[in-house]
Amino acid sequence: MSVRSRRGARRPLPPEFAARMWRPGQSGNPSGHSGLYGETLRLARRAAPDAIRRLIELMSSDDERVAAVACNAILDRAFGKPREYDPATETGNLKIDAVSLTTAERARLRDALTVVLQAAGALPLPGKAGADDGDP
Repeated sequence: MSVRSRRGARRPLPPEFAARMWRPGQSGNPSGHSGLYGETLRLARRAAPDAIRRLIELMSSDDERVAAVACNAILDRAFGKPREYDPATETGNLKIDAVSLTTAERARLRDALTVVLQAAGALPLPGKAGADDGDP
């Protein structure tokens, strides 16, 4: 590489300077952020503990909307935002180890499954005649 002198003659660049020059198509600021961006991040990170404390206080607000928003903000920061449901990744195989459930948990599971099967029409509703009574 070379540069033009004041008289218009070309002279070679010093090797240290030539090594630091940007290549064609190379950005001098690949992140695209200004220096203020880094300063803003530092300020926000310094204020984060106070912001979390305030959100925790707002969780006990008398206004249910404020409390709900604060609770969601805390949960999002603690566990991450919930993932979008993608039916393409659904396997359809829910496995429940009934042996590890207590008697009360098995009873609640049985009741819940009964409600689901009745809603799907796979089981007759309570008080309704069964399929064996000859009705069309």
